[in-house]
Amino acid sequence: MKKVFSIIMISVLYFFMFTVKVKTFTVIANDYNLNLSNFNSKQHFDFSLPENFKYEIRKEIIEFRTLNDSLFYSNTIEYPYFFGKSLVGQKINQKYEQMILDYKNATIDFDTEWDGQLPFYDDVRANVIYNKNGAISIKEILSVWSGGAHVYHYINGITYDNLTGKELSYNDILIGSDEQIDKVLTVALGKVLGYTPCKSQLNDFKEYTPYSLCEYGLCFYYNVGDAIPRKEVIIPFTDKNNYIISADDVCIDI
Repeated sequence: MKKVFSIIMISVLYFFMFTVKVKTFTVIANDYNLNLSNFNSKQHFDFSLPENFKYEIRKEIIEFRTLNDSLFYSNTIEYPYFFGKSLVGQKINQKYEQMILDYKNATIDFDTEWDGQLPFYDDVRANVIYNKNGAISIKEILSVWSGGAHVYHYINGITYDNLTGKELSYNDILIGSDEQIDKVLTVALGKVLGYTPCKSQLNDFKEYTPYSLCEYGLCFYYNVGDAIPRKEVIIPFTDKNNYIISADDVCIDI
């Protein structure tokens, strides 16, 4: 009997830890009336997170319709909403609040002569992919359809230090001399390319490639074409209990 009870309790705990909470709102942007009829919610609990860094995933759909009520353009924004009063959580909430407001206030040019696929859309799917050791990283996947040959996909990464609230550059995460950092990035990028990148390629990589922390380390999302997935260039953690990566320690292993 005790064994059966233990199995039941473990199953219940597993359910509450790994189900995802999604709140959905639909806004008809022409009149900005909030329609709660499409609201749905699934609970999410993660007992490992401090109270200030617990969050839920919300979804907001913004629709622009023609006079005959045909859906012409839409935005779907899926984003984390943080509870508590942490500086980082407030910054993230404000970021997505402003993003949603900008989408709602967008001026849409309704092309009445367009006879192709509709609706056009500009969607954002943001997920927390790292939330421990004093840092939070969010990976955003942006998908845009504007009537071209194919859907365009983009990736953006945002990383914060939980204590200071500072948004972190990769130089705040990968610590070392310029020479050490360049060596680490050259080798990591070369593994993806299949050859050693030249100096200009490396400079473009450092300037334009989005990044975030992930389970394995510092992850860059390298663009090899708009219609295909980004290549992940990962610099591994050198301390599993710290988001700071030592370029010197990485250099020892390459």
